[in-house]
Amino acid sequence: MATNDFLVFGGGAGANVITQVTYSGLAARTAGFSSGVAQSAQLNKVWRQSSIMAAVLAQFISDQTGQDVLDDGTTAAILANLKKSMPGRLLRTTVYARVGGVQQVYRPVQLSRVRRGSRRRPRIPSGASAR
Repeated sequence: MATNDFLVFGGGAGANVITQVTYSGLAARTAGFSSGVAQSAQLNKVWRQSSIMAAVLAQFISDQTGQDVLDDGTTAAILANLKKSMPGRLLRTTVYARVGGVQQVYRPVQLSRVRRGSRRRPRIPSGASAR
């Protein structure tokens, strides 16, 4: 199983974070934090929200590519593997292919045809493009 180094921060039960309602109304959410004494619950909420999305995206990359997603300070491998994880993942797209010199609809791409958790992707014929 591939490794995902991106982990959730402050996601445990009883974590020291402000509520979503409080966070939504927090002036610092749009203006940023100003100088002064930091309030840990506010900062923990920011870090938790950021880390959850990073962890989810990294796990998706890992699951789809089978590659490690490492926190080694570089972005090249993560970006390359993100690109590898995306083909065939566009929703509500139609695939077009040239058949006998005429561009024709090949078939709608429907992810429901692919078993959840499967690494198999809808097949797109060579020369086709998704639109």
